Amino acid sequence: MGGCGGRRLSAADNAQRAAANPADSVFVTANAGSGKTKVLVDRIARLLLEGSRPSAFLCITYTKAAAAEMQRRLFERLGAWCVADDGTLAAELAQLGAPNAKLSDARALFARALETPGGLKIQTIHAFCERLLARFPLEASVPPGFQIADEARAAALLAQARARAALSAEAEHAAAFERFATRLYGEGLEALLNRLALRRAEFRRFAQQHQGALFAETFIKNRHGVRLGAEEYSRSWLARQDWSALRRAAEALGQSSANNVKTAQRIAAALTAFDREPAAEAAAALIRVAIKGDGEAYAALVTKTLAAGQPWLGPFLDRLVESCVEARAALNAIERAEDACAALNLALKLDGAYTAAKHLAGALDFDDLIAHAHDLLQKADAAPWVLYKLDGGLDHILIDEGQDTSPNQWELVTPLLDEFFAGAGARQKPRTAFT
Repeated sequence: MGGCGGRRLSAADNAQRAAANPADSVFVTANAGSGKTKVLVDRIARLLLEGSRPSAFLCITYTKAAAAEMQRRLFERLGAWCVADDGTLAAELAQLGAPNAKLSDARALFARALETPGGLKIQTIHAFCERLLARFPLEASVPPGFQIADEARAAALLAQARARAALSAEAEHAAAFERFATRLYGEGLEALLNRLALRRAEFRRFAQQHQGALFAETFIKNRHGVRLGAEEYSRSWLARQDWSALRRAAEALGQSSANNVKTAQRIAAALTAFDREPAAEAAAALIRVAIKGDGEAYAALVTKTLAAGQPWLGPFLDRLVESCVEARAALNAIERAEDACAALNLALKLDGAYTAAKHLAGALDFDDLIAHAHDLLQKADAAPWVLYKLDGGLDHILIDEGQDTSPNQWELVTPLLDEFFAGAGARQKPRTAFT
């Protein structure tokens, strides 16, 4: 077992050394705790050992804590090299995969890293975007000297936006807010607004994909198979019912057993509500004749004895049940579609109010950093210049925790990598990517 374990450990060490080789572009995948971050730190150390300028590589991590941990590990490694004796340092360099590195060069790396203007570029994706936008504010259409709205400040600005959205005098937004306010109270309404606020960017992108809110609402309704509003559908459905037959059924049922009388009472309530406004209330009353409050249809609206004495009654009530089930499904679909449209409306209002609040404060939040940086690197007029300027200073890109990187964040890095390996960017000097 010991021998097998030793062979496995040796194979793992060899794999780590191969992945840390700065001459190759590498994508590393391994289980948690298997040493991926160690390999990344090893690779940075080898980049420095082989003469890469500390400012010539970009290392992107997922969180500030991860960036700080990587900085700590690297400086701890380089600091230890400064004071290690020749034998110890030579053994460490050999273990790292750089047996031919000069000991004096290794000992000088700590000072070089400390003296690098702006420090080593080990940073979060948001920090990278912040530096990028600060360097090219006009090209990115952001205010020069913009401030960063951290989580606390973003929450305060969002609270202002929520208050504005709730108090909006615009009829469309007021109706959307009232729709939920009449059904949700206190914590329920608060929770809904919180969810809409957190996902406002998704709603905005959804509306953009459909050329605006109006077409987005049409898409939502089509997806639910909805052509009419609840009122229009209810009027149309009520108009198709045989109300004279309903009155006859109520009379026949009311003169029979207790179960039949209960059905008669529900029909009577529907007859009373026939001319009631809104029409959706009258429709709901008629649907309650056949369907329970929990959505299940009644097992039978008429007893077998009465049905046998009134041959027309059973088939009529069966048709009524079918019609009520169909109407209930249609109205549920309409309600879902209208809820979704109201949620979209509120989310877009929240997003607009939040954007206005950030604009007044001259601030960008973390989502803005990603969005503006993404747009900057995709702009046909500005991107080539920006990439050229960035390209001149970078030789290596390293990405930590790539599985946590979102598609939008990958799209930020992709233009940089493309520039590495295309045209004049593909220089004689090795340029690598590591994930």
